[in-house]
Amino acid sequence: MDAGKITPVDLVEEAIAATEEFQPKVNAYITFTPEKALEDAKKAAEEIRKYGRKSMLHGIPFAVKDLIDAAGLPTTMGSESMKDHIAEKDALMVARLKEAGGILMGKTNTQEWGIGPAGDQSYFGPVRNPWDYTKISGGSSSGSCAAVATGMVPIALGSDGGGSIRIPAALCSVVGLKTSYRLLGAASGNSIRFADHLSVKGPIASTAEDAAIMMDAMDPAHGGYQKAVEEAGTLSGKKLVIPYDLFRGAVEPGVAEVFEENVKTLKKAGACVIEEDIPWLEEIPALSSSITFPEAAYKHRERLEKAPESYQPFIRKRLETGFGYTALQYIEALERREEAMEKWADFMADKDAVIMPTVPITAYPLFETTMDFLGEERNCSELLVKHTRTANVLGFPAISVPAGFADGLPVGLQMMGAMGDDAGLLALGHLFEKANS
Repeated sequence: MDAGKITPVDLVEEAIAATEEFQPKVNAYITFTPEKALEDAKKAAEEIRKYGRKSMLHGIPFAVKDLIDAAGLPTTMGSESMKDHIAEKDALMVARLKEAGGILMGKTNTQEWGIGPAGDQSYFGPVRNPWDYTKISGGSSSGSCAAVATGMVPIALGSDGGGSIRIPAALCSVVGLKTSYRLLGAASGNSIRFADHLSVKGPIASTAEDAAIMMDAMDPAHGGYQKAVEEAGTLSGKKLVIPYDLFRGAVEPGVAEVFEENVKTLKKAGACVIEEDIPWLEEIPALSSSITFPEAAYKHRERLEKAPESYQPFIRKRLETGFGYTALQYIEALERREEAMEKWADFMADKDAVIMPTVPITAYPLFETTMDFLGEERNCSELLVKHTRTANVLGFPAISVPAGFADGLPVGLQMMGAMGDDAGLLALGHLFEKANS
């Protein structure tokens, strides 16, 4: 684009063509706005012709998860009851992406109200996996990840309250960053979050560098994300920890094989990969549930009382779970969360990242709720969030990077870092991409 070989109009037309091809197959969008995008692309092309590009995002198409407001467009939350709700203004992260010159293509499909990690429970239909249309995409940032994976857009905005960016990123083979707590989430303004203490916004892209470019636009006070990637150096000397106590023998064989190949790749590239148990992280699932479900139930209490039928049964059941927790349980969970956050800070003081498979399974058939996992009947949702929810409870950043394939389905590598080291994680993700290419 800088050389004048391609224009924003060309990019938007490519995005439209990809959407025409893949939308009927994966159902990534709820609201698609090609006419407005073409108008914006023409304006951007003229701006670039006259003044040059104002940022790396100038003239680049992007999409937004339909839990997040974009002015003049519906914010449906994937719910029938919200299908006619029109946002009055942009959420802050959307406004920043637009200010950087990004061109909004539309709003992407999401698990209803962002509740659930599969991506197949939306009033507007399930999002299908780009690698196998009979299987889940992962959720709840399902449409955003499917859109990037199929080339409908190069980048998209998602949110993550228990793995909702990283799970679909892993299952769709794209990059997804769960940002540090309050780095973007607290500033996101008029968007509805699933759980205030856990949910954050983050970028979804084809590469770690593209995600870093998004972060530079969304977090201009930092402004050094792409620079961190460009100056990442090598993996030599990077200290990476594998907490096998949390997942050894508890991942699908194909996923385990991909992960072990990833470990070999990292070691070959010079990384110092060590094994170290983190037994105190075993309490995190209980803390996650004790915070997530009460907060979600609180947000939905009036709607649940007035119109319980407006929720799909799966979603309503998960929300009603929150009413079973006491105030004492909730407050105790928040206090234990603070203690665990301090432990994590101490643990990460001399380390670059903790690594593990993003999800212990590959994508399974749509609408399944239980599955045979290593000879045992298991809840599908619990398996999907098994490795991701820790980062939400403790607030630290975590990235999922495409790691390979098991039986033709994508597998992700999750890297978890110290609080605030989002740029460092993006740099590590970039280095792994290079080593694994």
